[in-house]
This record gives sequence, structure tokens and C-alpha cells, in this order.
Amino acid sequence: MTVGLNDLVNEYIEYAAEHGIGTEKGDYKKANKAYEKLMIIYHKIKENDPQFNLLLPLLKHDNPYVRLWSASHLLSSTKEAKKVLKQLMKQRGLASFDAKMTLQEWEKEN
Repeated sequence: MTVGLNDLVNEYIEYAAEHGIGTEKGDYKKANKAYEKLMIIYHKIKENDPQFNLLLPLLKHDNPYVRLWSASHLLSSTKEAKKVLKQLMKQRGLASFDAKMTLQEWEKEN
């Protein structure tokens, strides 16, 4: 993995966590800004790593929002992503609700 790709993964982690902080605090400006940056980073990762191998280790990250976002982006790629979302659903907090909604919408093919 090149330094550039490591940087992308680190930014992905940063913005996924920031989105979670903004969401939890009800700071939707912060959450929306983090979301926009996260999507830019996600698309850069997708261009450089179409199999999303870079995101796989993030399914075990300590931060629930990093797990949530990586699982959401990996739903089509690995069964592990669905397991992570189901585990998050059992926890307390907004990450649990987001995991539930993400899984429901994915199962509806939305």
C-alpha cells in the first residue's frame, strides 16, 4: 500500500469519526461537512482500490462510526459487513439506529 492510500484510509477514519461526533451532538453542520469529505475520500479509495481491500480492516475499528461507514460501503463486497451492522444494532446510541436503517434499506435494495 502506498503512502497516498494510507493517507486516504486515515482521512476516511477521521471523517467517519467526525460524522459520528456531529451526529451524536446534534451538530448537523459538522456532520454534513464530514459526510461530504467522507464521500470524496470514499470515491478516491474506490478509484484506487475497487475491491475495497483498504476498508476491510476498518470493520474491526474501535470507533463504531468507522465500523458503520466501512460496513455500509462494504455491504456488496463481503458478508462480514452485514455481521458488523447487526452487531452495531445491538449497541446503544445513534450508530445502532443508523446501522439498522442502513441494513433495512440495503435489504430493500435501496
